[in-house]
Amino acid sequence: MINKSTRTASFETATSAVTKTLVTGLILFCGLQMEARADIDTYVFSNNASTNLDGTATENITGGFTYNTTTGAVTALTITLANGDAPFDGTYSNALDTCTTTCTGVFGTNGGATLFVFFAQDLGASPDALQSTEWSAPVSPFLGLDSAPTGSVVFATTSAVPEPSPIAILVAMVAMVGFLTRRKLAGGYLRDRWIELRR
Repeated sequence: MINKSTRTASFETATSAVTKTLVTGLILFCGLQMEARADIDTYVFSNNASTNLDGTATENITGGFTYNTTTGAVTALTITLANGDAPFDGTYSNALDTCTTTCTGVFGTNGGATLFVFFAQDLGASPDALQSTEWSAPVSPFLGLDSAPTGSVVFATTSAVPEPSPIAILVAMVAMVGFLTRRKLAGGYLRDRWIELRR
């Protein structure tokens, strides 16, 4: 026969195990959330970003890319030059480029033409000012170069996906443990009273 002290000890052991499991789960969840957010930086060009590659007409720069701070991979790069002179106007893209050490620039291609954009700092900072732009094409008789472009790249502001706050999850877990504890204790008390009444 299980007495009250044995049942209480068993319950306390079970409650302790559940609490440890819930807290461990919360810590892992928060850690994974922070790691996932820390790895990827999404950049866009600022509204005033522009370059003058041939000394006569200013090209507006739009577009963006993502940068993985862990692997050094630059992906989903799209840079558009507009409102300037041919042959610079157009959209330059690059599906994947990996930096071996640090990234201070990106490049994209449009047909045979290549556009390089260099930054004042290594990627990972925001805002990161544009330091220079270079344009080249195998069939072109000249090289486009601007050592003083304007603007910068900045972290993209995206509409946040609603996620449960880690503190809200912790509060919910503690409330659940408290509810289970109270229910178990109340259940044991009522069961004991029922047994006593039946005697």
